[in-house]
Amino acid sequence: MTTLPLEDPADPAVDVLESPRTDADTPIDLDPADEHPGGALSTLHDVLHPVQWWEGRGRRYLPGVSFPLAVFVVWRLVHLWMNVRQYSPAYSGPWDTALFYDGERYRAILHVGYANPRVLMPNTAFFPLLSWLAAPIYWLTKNDLWTVHLTASITGIGAFVTVWGVTKAWVGERIARRSVLLMALFPSSLFLWAFYSEGLFIMLGAGGVWADRKGKRGLAAICFLGLAATRSIGILLPIVVVAARIIRNGPSLTEIRRRWYVVASASLAGAVVLASVVVPLLEPSVLPRLAAATLFVTVVAVTFRRTTGAWAIAGTSAIGSFVLAFLGTGNLKLLVPPMLIFGVWALGTRRLDRWCVLYPLAGAIGFGAVLLVLWRQAGDPFAFMRVQEDWGRALAPAWGSVTEGFKNLYPDENTIMIPALVARNFDLWSVPIIFFGLGYLMFSRKEKFPMEAWMIGVAFILLPLVSSVLASFNRFVMADWVIYPAYAAFLERFVWRLRVGFAVAGWSIVGLAVRLSASSQFEIPPWLKVHPALFFVGMIVGLVIATQKVYVTWRAVLYTGLAAAALWTSWLMVGRLSVDRFVG
Repeated sequence: MTTLPLEDPADPAVDVLESPRTDADTPIDLDPADEHPGGALSTLHDVLHPVQWWEGRGRRYLPGVSFPLAVFVVWRLVHLWMNVRQYSPAYSGPWDTALFYDGERYRAILHVGYANPRVLMPNTAFFPLLSWLAAPIYWLTKNDLWTVHLTASITGIGAFVTVWGVTKAWVGERIARRSVLLMALFPSSLFLWAFYSEGLFIMLGAGGVWADRKGKRGLAAICFLGLAATRSIGILLPIVVVAARIIRNGPSLTEIRRRWYVVASASLAGAVVLASVVVPLLEPSVLPRLAAATLFVTVVAVTFRRTTGAWAIAGTSAIGSFVLAFLGTGNLKLLVPPMLIFGVWALGTRRLDRWCVLYPLAGAIGFGAVLLVLWRQAGDPFAFMRVQEDWGRALAPAWGSVTEGFKNLYPDENTIMIPALVARNFDLWSVPIIFFGLGYLMFSRKEKFPMEAWMIGVAFILLPLVSSVLASFNRFVMADWVIYPAYAAFLERFVWRLRVGFAVAGWSIVGLAVRLSASSQFEIPPWLKVHPALFFVGMIVGLVIATQKVYVTWRAVLYTGLAAAALWTSWLMVGRLSVDRFVG
C-alpha cells in the first residue's frame, strides 16, 4: 500500500545543537489505575505490582526495563512447564526440544559449518550468525544443551527488551509494556526459547531501530550488520530505515497523505495493467525494458524539478503499482523499477546523508560475509536460494500461498502433517493478524507511529507471503515484531465500560458456541469440554450479576479472551514441538 503517513510527527528532527534526550527525561505514561494508592493499601499494592515497587526503590538503569525482564521470566517458566508436562521420555529429554528441526541445522553449523551441502533440506538454507554467536559459549561449556539454552535465553531476553525499548521510543511506556505482554502471549513465541534465529532476529532488528531512534547510529549500524547475517530478509531493514530517513530529509510530502485515495486507486489499477498486460507482453526481457522506461521518466522529472504535487502522487502510485504487481505475480524483477524511481528521486532532491550510505553498507557487509562463507564451504554463495525448493518454496502470487494454507488443513492421513494441524491452522490465522496489524500502523492517527513502523512490517512479510507455501508463516509473523505495538495501541482504544455480569454472560455464550462446534479434527481446551448445560448456568449467573453496578473495561474483556486463546494454542504447539511433530 502507498497510502502512507508521510508527514511524520512522531519523529522530530534531530537538532545537533540540542543535548540528546535520555530515558530518564521521558515520562512514563501509565494507566491511572496503575498509580500507587499510598496509605493503608501500600503493602498490598507493592505485592500486586512488584515491578513498580522495584523501580520505586531507585533501580533506574534503563528506566522500566525490569518490566520486560519480569515478563520474560514468567513467560519462560510457563513455557518450560508446558514442555515438561508434554515431552515424551521415550523419545527425548525435556531439554532436547530446543534442538528439534531448525535447531538441528544450527547445531550442525556450529560444529561443522556447511558440510554435506547436497543432502535434502541442507544447512545451507540457514544463515550462520546464531551459530557463530553460540560458538564461544560452546568453547566454554563443551556441552550442546548448555550452549543452546544459554544462547536462546540471551537472545530471548534481548528480544523482549528491544521490543519494549523501541516501542517506548515510538509511542510511550504504556504501549511498550503491553507490547511485550502480547509478544509473550503470541503462541509462536515458543521459538524464542528454541535454538532458532527468531530471538536474535528480533533483538537485532528492534535494537537497531531503537538505537537509530535514540541517535546511537554506530550501534544501529552494527545491529544491521548482524541482522543481515541472521536471516536473508534482514538486509531489508537498513534499506527501510534509510527510505524513511530520505523521506524526512526534505519538505514534507503532505499531498500524498491528503490524496491517499488517489494513490491507492492508481496503484491498484497500475498493478492490474502491469500484471495482466505489460509483463506478458514484454517477456522475456521485461526487466531491462521496464527499468529503462521508469529510469528515463524519473530522470526527466527530477531534472526539471517535477517532484511535488501531482508528480509526487504519480511517482508514489508508480511505486505502489510495481509492489502490488509483485504480490500478484511473484515476479521479483518487478521490485527493481520502484527502487530505481525512489533512488533517483532521493539523489535528485538531495535528501541523502551519510547514514543513508553507511546503514545499507553495514547490511551489505553482513550479507556478504554469509555469501563468502557459503562460497568457501559449500561452493555456491547463493546456495541458500537454490535449496528453497526442498521446503516446497518458490516465488508465486500471494493468494497461492494462502490457498495452499487451506489445503494443508486436510492433509493425507498417512503424512506427518496430521499432528501439525494446530500449527497449520495458526498459519492461516496469522494472515489476517499481520494484515490488520500493518493496516493499523498505516492509518492510525491517534498514536502517530513513525512511517518506518509499517514499512518494516511490510518488508519482513513480503517474501514469506509470496513463497508459494504458508508453512511456518506463524513464525514469520511472530518475528515481524512491529505487530505487537500495533495491537497494543489498538486495544488501548477499548476504554468503554460494561457490567461484569454481561461479560460473564457473553463469555459463556462464546464458550457454548465453541463447545457445540467442536469436532474430532481440532482440539478444544479441556475447560470447554464440560456439559453444555453449565454454559447456560453461566449465562444466568452473569445476568444476575449484571443487576449490580460493577464495571470492567472492554479492554480487560478482550485481553482475557486473548490470553485464554493464546495460552491454549501455545500449549498445543509446545506439545507438538516437544515430540518433534513439525510445528515450525
